Amino acid sequence: MQKALLAVNSSNNSLKTAKKAADLYGNKLEKIIILNVLLTPIIDLKEVQCVTKECLEELKRINIKEVVERSVKILDKVGLFFENKPVEVEKVIKYGNPAEVICNLAKKNKCDLIIIADKGENKSGKFKFGCVSERVVRHAETSVLVIK
Repeated sequence: MQKALLAVNSSNNSLKTAKKAADLYGNKLEKIIILNVLLTPIIDLKEVQCVTKECLEELKRINIKEVVERSVKILDKVGLFFENKPVEVEKVIKYGNPAEVICNLAKKNKCDLIIIADKGENKSGKFKFGCVSERVVRHAETSVLVIK
């Protein structure tokens, strides 16, 4: 195995998965791509047309810089798990549907394996069934390791 994609988010379950992935594969891979998918669209408000006033107000409240900074912190934290491993680490931030982004990036980079947590947290902090991991398993064109 040469290349893997590790999909992460801010949940504790995702961080545990990243640690386990580093322990299992950190010495066996040539490259690991650590991916965090943003659900918040990164847009230029000047380009927005035909939206309701309420929608525009919501878009203005989104602090894109804060969202990206939070994503960078997640990637940096996960990157530390691979710090003393002989593996090249690439950190990637993308926007979109998480399952689609994960599958597409793995295909584009010819990854041998996708590693993902079995479930994540919703905004209330409660665990939800892993619909992202389920979709990745169903649609990925490469092997998927779902870690509990």
